[in-house]
Amino acid sequence: MKSVIFLLIFCSVIFAQNRTIAPLNPCNDVLYRQLLSVPLDSMSQREYSYFITKHDECSKFQANSVYFSSVQKQQDVKNKVGWLFIGIAIFSIFMGARVVS
Repeated sequence: MKSVIFLLIFCSVIFAQNRTIAPLNPCNDVLYRQLLSVPLDSMSQREYSYFITKHDECSKFQANSVYFSSVQKQQDVKNKVGWLFIGIAIFSIFMGARVVS
């Protein structure tokens, strides 16, 4: 029983990490994509300001996408290591229970 409680606490500590969530890609905005094909001279003032805003957001997003991909890779490694430790803990609990019985 103590080993099961220890395992639950261990799992909660490993997986209770802050997850970084990548923001939505502003480059995939539907209206922005449509405005890409429209010449700047034929845009209204409202369309132009929306286009410029999304264009800036898209540029910043693409610059930061390298950071988010590296953070995601680190998160994946942490999850794999966590599952490995959980598997080892479960295996040792069951093997210990077999030896005692």
